[in-house]
Amino acid sequence: MNKMFAFYLLIIFVISSANSQDWVNDWIAKCHSLNLKPDSMVTLLRQEFHKSIGTPAPTISFHRIDDDKIDSLVSFLGKVVLVNFWTTHCSGCRYEMPALSHLQDSLSEKGFQVIFLSSEPKDILVRYFTDHMISGMKGNFNRDQLKRPYQMYAVPSSFVVDRNGVVRETWIGPLEFDILVKKILPYFATDNK
Repeated sequence: MNKMFAFYLLIIFVISSANSQDWVNDWIAKCHSLNLKPDSMVTLLRQEFHKSIGTPAPTISFHRIDDDKIDSLVSFLGKVVLVNFWTTHCSGCRYEMPALSHLQDSLSEKGFQVIFLSSEPKDILVRYFTDHMISGMKGNFNRDQLKRPYQMYAVPSSFVVDRNGVVRETWIGPLEFDILVKKILPYFATDNK
């Protein structure tokens, strides 16, 4: 069992240094060919991503798709923010987007912002958002700016930043609207300002 755990850690290290957008899919395909359990791999990814909780949000900068302005997470201090990493070819991402869009519409008056970030080219993202009515800020970004534990993500993956710019929640995989609301609402309490 210790050899298996060491092998997973080696795989994570090798893949985390790769710049490929599809590194997680490639990794899972390789592990399947070796008959390794995907649940164990995803658990390790979740544990790595979870290390960000309680730390300042990363200083991710991105190009907004709608107006091509450069923005950063720092500009959202004072709001509760949900950052969602996604790609157009990810079925879980596309499944989750309507729930995130509905969350944006439902909570925007409270000072809430969903930010959809993808490292895909702008023209692909513009085409996707032209075909789909999704509320929230849409941006593309350079994945090379991500450091661990944010570097260790699968898509879809999301993190919630409170009004003070601190990461409070992380998860990998799509969530339903009701679960999303339960995760977000506590950060609007007056003691979290």
